[in-house]
Amino acid sequence: MSKRHSLQANLLKSGAEERFMRKRNKTVRMAVAVSLLALSVFSEPKNLIAKEAPMDSERAAAYYEVLDRIMSPPFSYGVSQIVTNPDVLYSGEEGLVYADLIDFDKDGQDELYVLYAQKDTSDPSVYFSNHVQEIWTSQDGEPVKLFEDSYNGFSMWGDRSTALIEGKDQVYLTFYSELERVGYHKFFALENGAFTEKASINYMDNGSNEDGGFTYAYSATEDGAEREVTEDEYGELLNKYLSGGEENQLVNGGTGSPEFVISLDNNTDKITAFLAQLKQAAQPSLAAAEKLDPSQFEQEKLNRFLYKFEGLTGAGYAEGEDADQTFNTADYDSGAIQQWMSWNLLLRGMFDYDANFPKRTPGAKERQWGGFYYKPYNTKALNRFTKNTMGIRIADEKKRTKESSEISAADENSIPSFRKEGTDTYIVSPDAGYVGFTVPQVTSLYSLGGGYYYADLSWYTSDEDDLSSSFDLKDYFVPMEKWSEAQRKQVSAYTYSDTGTTSSFVPSATGYAVLKQVALGGKPEWQLVRYNGDNGWLSDEDIQNYLSGTISE
Repeated sequence: MSKRHSLQANLLKSGAEERFMRKRNKTVRMAVAVSLLALSVFSEPKNLIAKEAPMDSERAAAYYEVLDRIMSPPFSYGVSQIVTNPDVLYSGEEGLVYADLIDFDKDGQDELYVLYAQKDTSDPSVYFSNHVQEIWTSQDGEPVKLFEDSYNGFSMWGDRSTALIEGKDQVYLTFYSELERVGYHKFFALENGAFTEKASINYMDNGSNEDGGFTYAYSATEDGAEREVTEDEYGELLNKYLSGGEENQLVNGGTGSPEFVISLDNNTDKITAFLAQLKQAAQPSLAAAEKLDPSQFEQEKLNRFLYKFEGLTGAGYAEGEDADQTFNTADYDSGAIQQWMSWNLLLRGMFDYDANFPKRTPGAKERQWGGFYYKPYNTKALNRFTKNTMGIRIADEKKRTKESSEISAADENSIPSFRKEGTDTYIVSPDAGYVGFTVPQVTSLYSLGGGYYYADLSWYTSDEDDLSSSFDLKDYFVPMEKWSEAQRKQVSAYTYSDTGTTSSFVPSATGYAVLKQVALGGKPEWQLVRYNGDNGWLSDEDIQNYLSGTISE
């Protein structure tokens, strides 16, 4: 039995007055609650790989997808940062606070519990953040939400707290309030595939007595059946759900001043490691691949090669949530490559760091069609570039997917990225500028055999308007372990710990690339095979196929 539960059981036995005297001492209650964190079985994310019964890859992939969605604007959640400040609720900020795998119904399959802070958009006058809790499971490899609760507890009349209670047969999510004149405990449990309120145990004052104190009315609801109970029955019911359980308090209500009490020390590192464990569990076949040291393959050169592909998608003209973020040279849309080359590469100046990209055709002038200017490039040179880079010729390719052709034909304002004239291909040249930069870092590299390699990527972003005069993007292609302090501060996702003595990086996105080593001009060069720059990973099935030699691009 935890300390808090022992105290509570004793106080219940001694009567309501002593119980309510304890509730007045918030400092003592907080000290007891915080001391429990060190003992809690939930206080640290579990190590998936070390479990006796490893999580199946589909479930791990589903849970990774949930966390990816939570942390990836502009999708439905968009709370991209990781919270390290327990007072974040007061600032109106957002961020992921806690994520863990918990077997709520003790059936041997873990559910995903998530806690995050999110801005309250329902009422513009509410400055403070909600704290949101979700519980997910996986069915047929797809994430399924079992429970959701959003709460803004900034009230001088309420102090709802949140805790996880591990009992013998179940893990309860409990909300509770323990004020002087009214209080409750609500216990939520996973039963028969649904997460529902198992019990609600309540008290409230029933008026003053002749001694100037209060009398109390007690009630309880179990499995949907409500009834009045005596004070003794009230205590017995609380013990039924609390007795013998380990508690992990997550949110302390603190009348008018709620806060996260789950330990947020090194929270960035803990959640990043948890995401990495989920990703690894989703790719068990990767354990059979040979893990390599990226530095053995000129990591700076590899980062520079991958830099140009940021923004490459599988379907041309798709935007926002509908964009297919995975590119595969075995199944691509030429319109997507054309769009990437014009609107992304020329707009962002990303060709400036690729010596192999052809120069403009000497003597040829820009052309104008539909109010847009197009720059001229020799068609053969462009085809040579895409052939060397991705193994395909694109400048003279006429094939377009039906979907993209229909989009282009239906939109009178659509702008073709390429216009051919004679021996040249003209590429639309947007006149808008791009502020900031996004650079990749290869965080791990695996040999898949047959000349194929799999690289995990992390992208680091800065949107600063005032880049220093000494700024040189080439400095960011070197492994980030070698970045200077000034470089690190330039990256917007870089955060300091509370002590200010250590630091950690939160990438703006993660992803992967499948690469092939080819010989060009007698020298080994990289060629892109597959790519995802939006928090994706290579499926375990594809990894198996590469390792067995089944996939041949």
